[in-house]
Amino acid sequence: MSIFKECDIRGIFPTEIDEEKTYLIGRAFASSLPVGSRIVVGGDVRKSTPLLQEALVKGLLESGGEVIDLGVVPTPLLYFARKTTRRRRDYGYRKPQSSGIQRA
Repeated sequence: MSIFKECDIRGIFPTEIDEEKTYLIGRAFASSLPVGSRIVVGGDVRKSTPLLQEALVKGLLESGGEVIDLGVVPTPLLYFARKTTRRRRDYGYRKPQSSGIQRA
């Protein structure tokens, strides 16, 4: 089953989505934006969040993104932040073993 869904990217950690895939997604996303674009990243309290968030931020930075890492935050805060950003990292809407990336 593909991790690429209609409105997000998600899968079971670590079999379907892992640090390497998340890093590559970060690289690809930031590469699609002008260099220096501001991208806000936030996550929830899942055990996979620190690993995936670190990988995502690394990929975003290495492809020229300016990352604002909010750490663990509620989803409504990320929606508020979208007024000045293009991407959020959201771990809070699926089963505990499922993680993903969603555009806000």
